[in-house]
Amino acid sequence: MRIHILNLLSVVIYMITLLSCVTNTEKQALCRTLEQAGEQRKELEKVISFYNQDKDSLKRKAMLFLLEHMYAHYTYSNQQMELTRRAFDVMDTLLTRHTNTNLENHADFKLLSSIIDSISQVEELFEKEELEKKWDSQTVTANFLIQNIEFAFRAWNTNPWAKNVDFKTFCEYILPYRLDKERIESWRPQFYNEYSRKAGKYRHVTSIEEASRLATSLHTQREIENIYPYSMDISAVNLLRMGRCYDIGRYRIMVLRSVGIPATLDYVPHWGNYSGEHGVVRLVTHKQEKLIENIDTSENISTLFKTTSFLQGKKLNIEKGDLPKGVEVQYTKTLPKVYRRTWSVCPARKYLQEIAHKDELIPNFQLCVKDVTSEYVSNSDVNIEIEAPNHRIGYLCVSERREWIPIIAAEIKKNRLATFQNMGQNVMYLPAVYENKRIKPAGSPFYINTKGNICQIRPQSTKHSIRLLAKYPYFSYTAVHAYDLKNSYFEVANREDFQDAEKLHTVSQIPFYRYKFAVNPSQKYRYIRFVTPGKKRCGLAELSFYGLHNDRDTILLSPKRFHDGVGYHALNVLKDKKYGKYYSMYTEQLTADLGVAQQLTQIELVPRSNTNGIIPKNNYELFYWSGNDGWLSLGKQTATDWHLDYQQVPDGALLWLKCDDGGKEERIFTYKEGKQIWW
Repeated sequence: MRIHILNLLSVVIYMITLLSCVTNTEKQALCRTLEQAGEQRKELEKVISFYNQDKDSLKRKAMLFLLEHMYAHYTYSNQQMELTRRAFDVMDTLLTRHTNTNLENHADFKLLSSIIDSISQVEELFEKEELEKKWDSQTVTANFLIQNIEFAFRAWNTNPWAKNVDFKTFCEYILPYRLDKERIESWRPQFYNEYSRKAGKYRHVTSIEEASRLATSLHTQREIENIYPYSMDISAVNLLRMGRCYDIGRYRIMVLRSVGIPATLDYVPHWGNYSGEHGVVRLVTHKQEKLIENIDTSENISTLFKTTSFLQGKKLNIEKGDLPKGVEVQYTKTLPKVYRRTWSVCPARKYLQEIAHKDELIPNFQLCVKDVTSEYVSNSDVNIEIEAPNHRIGYLCVSERREWIPIIAAEIKKNRLATFQNMGQNVMYLPAVYENKRIKPAGSPFYINTKGNICQIRPQSTKHSIRLLAKYPYFSYTAVHAYDLKNSYFEVANREDFQDAEKLHTVSQIPFYRYKFAVNPSQKYRYIRFVTPGKKRCGLAELSFYGLHNDRDTILLSPKRFHDGVGYHALNVLKDKKYGKYYSMYTEQLTADLGVAQQLTQIELVPRSNTNGIIPKNNYELFYWSGNDGWLSLGKQTATDWHLDYQQVPDGALLWLKCDDGGKEERIFTYKEGKQIWW
């Protein structure tokens, strides 16, 4: 009893001493964590007592850093999540029977797959069940925190590449035991022991960049996305050697931290001209050599931010006349904002949380992030009016189909102006507020040009006619399939060995979604051969042949079979008019057998694509952004050709074309000088 009282007194005295040595802000943060801990406060006090007896002042400061910002960290949990985690125990049992990482060779692989499939099927239940926040301060133990601090310092002090890492960087990007909202696990001892041994022969390495390359190449043998309905625990990724991109990235970050390399996640909350978000593993000591300009380029800018370029620097040699007027291939995604995961609470975001009215912050508002946009992309500050009285917080959003996704928050001053810092240029933004659990527009859409000027988009009273060729940009990853068909050719023959061949037509341009041409062969032919350039194995969605019936009417001919140079195939996929399916050629040629000689008149070629061009018989609806009333319809059309014509479209309007018959990929655009300009 006496010893217990003395220990308690020691903690109290140390707390008084400790609080007298920190700033008011730090004092408030520490007190907030201790108050939040509730019954678990005694565990945090054990940690304080432990480092009160330690002569290493840096460890005391590191401990204090963790505790000061712990109040902002938590994980989610519910019954379904806990139940599905039990399945990993089964997987662990299966995998420990075998040491070969090539699981496909195991008799138990099908069982393992069925377990994963079963886990995936609980996603619907998971979404319906309310999530519970579990605060770190109420769950961590003293032993866990002490172990984490000790192993973090061991990695920092023993590895040569960590000697150039200052204490502040160490605290922010090596010391933390979690990255985001994943479940707390004791990963550090295992990773430290495993990777320290493997990296032992690289002790001469002093460069953090080189050390990172070595560490990240040591693990992650199989990356499988969407196999598990929520973020996987680090132990699960380590067990299965697979996970979603985010899971793999988080795993790599923890591996790097375990050996004293300061790493975190830098992420785009949403692309400016493309769907979704993306994160990259970042060495915080690495300095970017140049900025991304958010201007479309075939240069490989994925070296600056991974996956920004679609073809990683491959340029398509497109010549004048290769594509329809107004169509351009786009090679890159645009970055509106880039944030960095931190352990510490961002003061600016904490301030927004303090001044916000009730339910004015979006549900996923993050406290522990740092704005690093200026490290990646050309940017400008935006000072703009937010048309929403009685609101304290304004947002800028980017487009996702008909929705607007908030990517930054700022204070609305009394004059209704809000300043949004470091906004990526050449991205379409919408000012908004969060009200009644939804995003509400609070101004006109705008973009920032390369000079830093704000260009607002408002529909005018004058109207014009437009021709639309697609509902989505012609990105290079789609264009490359059509590009590979340029300079391919057709020849005809009556002998199967083509000894009597007549060359019929050369595809002299890029077949933009569809390529149809007239032919006039000298006689009737039975065989038609399609030959690709440079022995490329191309993808075809449709290949149609038209000819004369009774020497008068043009009809669609039906080949009896196809031969690809290896064997005969029915290849119904080439004539089913389902453009989303395609045939991948095994060789550089494909021969159609018409059964009997026919008089050809036309050939139609549809390359493999994302089916985002205008497709005949599909139903479309065009909208324009009206302002307060949101998206208003300009009418529905059933396509009769591979384009749509609309009249009475307001000049200067922001537009969106929707297809009712499938395909979720749609982007907003403006229209100028006969061209769709995508955002």
